[in-house]
Amino acid sequence: EMTSSLVGSEMCIRDSFDTFLSSSIFRTYGTYGKEGMVSGMKMKVLAFAPYESMRTVLREAQSGYPDLSMDIFMGTYDDYLKKITEINFYQYDCVLARGYTAKMLKSSSIIPISEIKVSLYDMLRVITMAKRRGVPFAILASSNILETAHQVMDILQYQDILTYEIESEENADAYVTQLSKRGVRLIVGDVYAVNTAQRANIPALLITSSKASIEDTIQEAINNRKQHLRVYEMLNLTSELIKNLSS
Repeated sequence: EMTSSLVGSEMCIRDSFDTFLSSSIFRTYGTYGKEGMVSGMKMKVLAFAPYESMRTVLREAQSGYPDLSMDIFMGTYDDYLKKITEINFYQYDCVLARGYTAKMLKSSSIIPISEIKVSLYDMLRVITMAKRRGVPFAILASSNILETAHQVMDILQYQDILTYEIESEENADAYVTQLSKRGVRLIVGDVYAVNTAQRANIPALLITSSKASIEDTIQEAINNRKQHLRVYEMLNLTSELIKNLSS
């Protein structure tokens, strides 16, 4: 009876592993690790660039990684939604995205998402530029970008800067109209905020991510890929061991 129970447990475990190894999540994380890292295929990345100069910086950063292949999608998350049926995410090992796009993709995609951050230096640079204008200004951006803004403001004790979380140009439009009436003469923000401010003839400064921030994100994506490969190898080894025990 004990032997029968043990065999039954082994078969149950084996079936569970087989189910996981055939799942879409494992195929997504495991297959590219095996092919890309073991046989030397390039790592294929999709990068979302919400503004034109980021495309240039992405290409510059990519040049330091000869085994990295990168496709670049120009536009915001709204632009992506309009072309969602044209993008085959499963041909990519991971996605690089920033701001609201990164936030939304993380909540809906099983493909690894590496967020292009706005560093403290990136934020300090644009806030310093805004303060030099000598006019009241506000920062409008997605919540993950505002986190960095609040860190800089806390460190430097900037208590006079207004900040607002936005998720679309429609959302930004309401804030820009309200802030203009309150005497704000400069908008610092992401692409949604800057586009909205420009249509309202209000000066704006775009919060950009530096080459160093993008390189950090690429390296993070590479490191994550290596970790996925180790998980793949461990699960394959465990699966083989269980099969041998039950044979």
